[in-house]
Amino acid sequence: MAVMTGETAYHAYLLRLVLYGSGAAAVLQITLESAHTREQVVFASIGDLIIFLERQIGEEPAGAPAGCAKNDEE
Repeated sequence: MAVMTGETAYHAYLLRLVLYGSGAAAVLQITLESAHTREQVVFASIGDLIIFLERQIGEEPAGAPAGCAKNDEE
Protein backbone atom coordinates (compact mmCIF):
# COMPACT_ATOMS: atom_id res chain seq x y z
CA MET A 1 0.00 0.00 0.00
CA ALA A 2 3.01 2.31 -0.16
CA VAL A 3 4.07 4.53 -3.01
CA MET A 4 7.82 4.76 -3.46
CA THR A 5 9.28 8.20 -4.15
CA GLY A 6 13.01 7.70 -4.52
CA GLU A 7 14.00 5.87 -1.36
CA THR A 8 11.01 7.12 0.64
CA ALA A 9 7.84 5.05 1.09
CA TYR A 10 4.73 7.22 1.26
CA HIS A 11 1.61 5.85 2.96
CA ALA A 12 -1.74 7.63 2.84
CA TYR A 13 -4.89 6.27 4.46
CA LEU A 14 -8.45 7.24 5.26
CA LEU A 15 -9.31 6.09 8.79
CA ARG A 16 -12.97 5.46 9.61
CA LEU A 17 -14.10 4.98 13.19
CA VAL A 18 -17.81 4.18 13.48
CA LEU A 19 -19.46 3.61 16.85
CA TYR A 20 -22.60 1.46 16.71
CA GLY A 21 -24.89 1.49 19.72
CA SER A 22 -24.23 3.15 23.04
CA GLY A 23 -23.08 2.39 26.53
CA ALA A 24 -21.70 -1.06 27.34
CA ALA A 25 -23.27 -2.51 24.18
CA ALA A 26 -21.42 -0.10 21.86
CA VAL A 27 -19.28 -1.63 19.12
CA LEU A 28 -16.46 0.24 17.39
CA GLN A 29 -15.80 -0.52 13.71
CA ILE A 30 -12.28 0.46 12.58
CA THR A 31 -11.58 0.61 8.84
CA LEU A 32 -8.42 1.82 7.11
CA GLU A 33 -8.56 2.55 3.37
CA SER A 34 -5.50 3.06 1.18
CA ALA A 35 -5.68 6.38 -0.66
CA HIS A 36 -3.61 4.82 -3.45
CA THR A 37 -5.38 1.49 -4.06
CA ARG A 38 -8.72 1.94 -2.23
CA GLU A 39 -8.05 -1.41 -0.51
CA GLN A 40 -9.79 -1.56 2.86
CA VAL A 41 -8.68 -3.36 6.00
CA VAL A 42 -11.06 -3.84 8.93
CA PHE A 43 -9.63 -4.16 12.45
CA ALA A 44 -11.06 -5.82 15.55
CA SER A 45 -9.32 -3.37 17.88
CA ILE A 46 -7.16 -0.26 18.05
CA GLY A 47 -4.27 -2.57 18.99
CA ASP A 48 -4.67 -4.47 15.71
CA LEU A 49 -4.62 -1.16 13.82
CA ILE A 50 -1.37 -0.14 15.55
CA ILE A 51 0.25 -3.50 14.74
CA PHE A 52 -0.74 -3.12 11.08
CA LEU A 53 0.70 0.40 10.90
CA GLU A 54 3.94 -0.68 12.59
CA ARG A 55 4.34 -3.40 9.96
CA GLN A 56 3.67 -0.92 7.16
CA ILE A 57 6.61 1.21 8.26
CA GLY A 58 8.86 -1.79 8.78
CA GLU A 59 8.88 -1.94 12.56
CA GLU A 60 8.42 -5.13 14.54
CA PRO A 61 5.10 -4.85 16.41
CA ALA A 62 5.44 -4.52 20.17
CA GLY A 63 2.56 -6.95 20.83
CA ALA A 64 1.77 -10.42 19.56
CA PRO A 65 0.40 -10.57 16.00
CA ALA A 66 -3.36 -10.31 15.79
CA GLY A 67 -5.64 -11.00 12.87
CA CYS A 68 -7.30 -8.41 10.70
CA ALA A 69 -9.62 -8.88 7.76
CA LYS A 70 -9.40 -7.23 4.37
CA ASN A 71 -12.64 -5.68 3.14
CA ASP A 72 -12.90 -4.70 -0.52
CA GLU A 73 -16.62 -4.02 -0.20
CA GLU A 74 -18.48 -0.97 1.08
